[in-house]
Amino acid sequence: MKEFGDNLKLYRERAGISRKKMCDDFKMSLPTLGQYERGGREPDLSRLRDIAAYLHVSIDQLLGYDPEKVSSTDHYVQQLQLYGCIVDCNNDTITVDYHQDHVQFTIAFSAADFLAKMRRIDQHARSSTKILVDLQFQNEVMRELALLALKKD
Repeated sequence: MKEFGDNLKLYRERAGISRKKMCDDFKMSLPTLGQYERGGREPDLSRLRDIAAYLHVSIDQLLGYDPEKVSSTDHYVQQLQLYGCIVDCNNDTITVDYHQDHVQFTIAFSAADFLAKMRRIDQHARSSTKILVDLQFQNEVMRELALLALKKD
């Protein structure tokens, strides 16, 4: 989770906190902090909350979550394409086609319904206790879309 590491270092330095001071305050070793900042290791959720409070930033800021960035249809279309979906955007209709492994579905949305559904799934994934938000989001998206496709059949 390289973005977390970069943000941790950025906010630590902006706060004027040395690596040694932060390690002393958290009773962690310098190598552990170094691994966090290089993206080689991730803190558990409890430590993540403590770090955010310590640096006076939100967990979202530490993780690099930007609500403006993930609120557009284009962003969600790109995410679905990364997950192996074929997404067709015509006029006001968005069609999602997925045929991999043992899961196959095709579903069409109005652009407004698509954006609302994807935002809801995104919020649900981000409210999870898991730090691996992207994987959680992918799992939620694929499950929700498959269920919606079954309901429409």
